[in-house]
Amino acid sequence: MAASSSAARVMESALRFEPGMGWRLANRDLPREHGFETLEVEGKLPEDLSGALYRNGPGIFSNFGNPYKHPFDGDGSITAVRIGGGRAEGACRIVETRALRHERREGKALYRGFGTLPPGLRRFTLKFKNA
Repeated sequence: MAASSSAARVMESALRFEPGMGWRLANRDLPREHGFETLEVEGKLPEDLSGALYRNGPGIFSNFGNPYKHPFDGDGSITAVRIGGGRAEGACRIVETRALRHERREGKALYRGFGTLPPGLRRFTLKFKNA
């Protein structure tokens, strides 16, 4: 079973998707957040198949123009796919942590990550963002 959403098509075109890009796509920012939208299904889902798939993990891999240097530094996201009645719907949201909201309010990176040190921040600072 393969499903792709309009968001995935937007992301592919926004990234100028080319065959062989592989894992480089896994470290790209989500193109947008959205509530549940109908997903385009290739083939046919069984009518009696129902359930939900949830994924949590990084969704933002850069901060104010500076790419994160390690996947653990990525700001979190939750993605969900609901299947039922032969249809599929998907949604994704960024996890709005206190640190992420603080950085967005200030308009700059304020916290270090596992492998990323924002410009102007001292190496031994204990202000970790996603720990």
